[in-house]
Amino acid sequence: MVDVRSAGRAILLGLCLVCAFGCSGPKPPKIPPPGPPLRVGTFVDNPPIALRQDGQLAGIEIDFARQLAPFLNRELVVVPLGRDDLMPALLDRRIDVIMSGITMPTTPQYRLAFSDPYLYTGLATLVRQSDARLYDSPSSILNSTKPVGVAAGSDAARFAPELSTRRLMQYADLAGAVQALRQGEVDLVIGEAHLLGWYARQAPSLAGIWMLLNNNQLVWVFRVEDAATWAQANATLNWWRQDGTLDRTLRKWLPYWPGLDFTGK
Repeated sequence: MVDVRSAGRAILLGLCLVCAFGCSGPKPPKIPPPGPPLRVGTFVDNPPIALRQDGQLAGIEIDFARQLAPFLNRELVVVPLGRDDLMPALLDRRIDVIMSGITMPTTPQYRLAFSDPYLYTGLATLVRQSDARLYDSPSSILNSTKPVGVAAGSDAARFAPELSTRRLMQYADLAGAVQALRQGEVDLVIGEAHLLGWYARQAPSLAGIWMLLNNNQLVWVFRVEDAATWAQANATLNWWRQDGTLDRTLRKWLPYWPGLDFTGK
């Protein structure tokens, strides 16, 4: 668990200075009264969303959580959980929000509330550099009959019926699929573009095909009855879009993806 009281005080002081000196443009959201610790659930084996780096939690969602807590006037506690434990923990009130690179669902979720999207992404493809010239359009990927690797239970695995290949290999996680690509067990790996970019950056022998096969939005997840936290988080996201925090945080972790779109426009 991570306690960031000192960072929170620094950000709150900065907000007070902004309010003191004022400006004619947009202003940050009003800070609410102090509340209980903000328990943020995340899956930490998911770079660059969340990972352990030099013994510390790091990644996009960890940075967001550290910056969000002061706007809620709550001390931050990061709760690492297994991927399948996130939703039960939220609904059982063991955590207050899921910040773990969650994709906006396409079907109604009556017990959950979702933040505004903070990243527009989608499924992309990773191949070996020597094969990159073979894939010049989405159809060249969809129509390929070569073996494809995906992470089990992922958006890519759910998308698999759209592929022509009959040689779909499912791995425990995306790292396993990428390792299979490097070892020649599969010829393509399909996954979320922002995740594949991380692996492409680590392995020069691999190339990303950034033509998206679908479109997704990454969001934070709250209990539907926790309307105040949900609303304040959205107000904070809106402020971050205006003051550059959102752009800076994403570009810190996603410098490699040329198709990056933070706005959905």
